[in-house]
Amino acid sequence: MMPLWILTLGATILREAELGIPYRNIATFAVALIVPLTIGIIIQRTLPKTAKFLVRILKPFAVFLIIYIIIFAVYTNLFLFSIFSWQVKFSIYFGVDGF
Repeated sequence: MMPLWILTLGATILREAELGIPYRNIATFAVALIVPLTIGIIIQRTLPKTAKFLVRILKPFAVFLIIYIIIFAVYTNLFLFSIFSWQVKFSIYFGVDGF
């Protein structure tokens, strides 16, 4: 479903823009998603012992990676957190978004 913004303002704002659909990027992302999934399915169906071993190894690695990304993101944005007012911090901490 087309968003209301595109319906009302999109034609006005993007009238002179020559926008193209990035087919190459879409295909690259699709292949980058489908190839590992296909390899995983093949490993699961043909080598179940290897699949169980890989799950045992990759679960802790995935948890470590997620924690690392969160810590790095917080550290990178510490300056922004220091300039937030108490109202913004309150809404971040408690999920208050004004709706």
